[in-house]
Amino acid sequence: MTRGAGIEGEKISRGSLSFNFWGVQVQVRVDHDDDRAHLDYYFQDYRSAPSDVEPEFRLWLRSPTVPFTWDVADDQVVLIQDEEGVWRNASVNRSVVPTPLPPFGLPPLSTRMRTVHGCAATPRDDPDRALLIHGASTVGKSSLLLGLLKEGWHFVSDDTVPVTAQHCFIPFTRPVGIRQATLQRTPWLAPFMSKAKKFDTPTGITAALHPRDFGAAISSAMPAWVWTVIVESSEDFDVEKLGPCTIKISFDVRTHLAQAQEAILVLVEGRQ
Repeated sequence: MTRGAGIEGEKISRGSLSFNFWGVQVQVRVDHDDDRAHLDYYFQDYRSAPSDVEPEFRLWLRSPTVPFTWDVADDQVVLIQDEEGVWRNASVNRSVVPTPLPPFGLPPLSTRMRTVHGCAATPRDDPDRALLIHGASTVGKSSLLLGLLKEGWHFVSDDTVPVTAQHCFIPFTRPVGIRQATLQRTPWLAPFMSKAKKFDTPTGITAALHPRDFGAAISSAMPAWVWTVIVESSEDFDVEKLGPCTIKISFDVRTHLAQAQEAILVLVEGRQ
């Protein structure tokens, strides 16, 4: 646990939220109704009723003046309550607590799984095997994922993909992050956007839309990680084969989205 300045005597309020992430109970305190509504939607599949059983973790997304932006700055801080009931700064060392919720970087989750930055989905006719799309933020991973989901693929995870020691993905059914530029490339999503929750990120306003709310199928098992697509930004389109199940796609998501999606289908269909 990261140690920082402690806040004595603060308890989780009756306005807190309870979540259960793969058997790990977490209570979360927030300072604003907007934050509560956002978390309630964002982690809707992991909400749990308050219990008399002590949770493994108590977190506080402390943001006294404005709703939490998930980009820790100024008076915003992620706190974790220690065994003595003191709130400690958990956001100063992102290698210890890479995301505030779920607490992937702390036991027991850190002993059960690791996380990969990317998007994952399974082919409609091959739900036991999965594809990972890996690349930098804003390169177009979510746009590619949305295109596959529209084709009937099953959603596994977006942005953060939990992986077991057996090289299987654990479905993480939180919403897909949709930036304004992504929405422009996927106009078919427009009728569903009224259900989305919007929040600030370092790259601008992002809308969180649960795959269920636009009719996507959800993976119901832990599929094996079979295919990997590495994506990078480039003015020119190119596909490089790195192995029997791995390709690198260099593309501009604004002009090569259809070509990139076709390259993914060729990779996967060639293995079926």
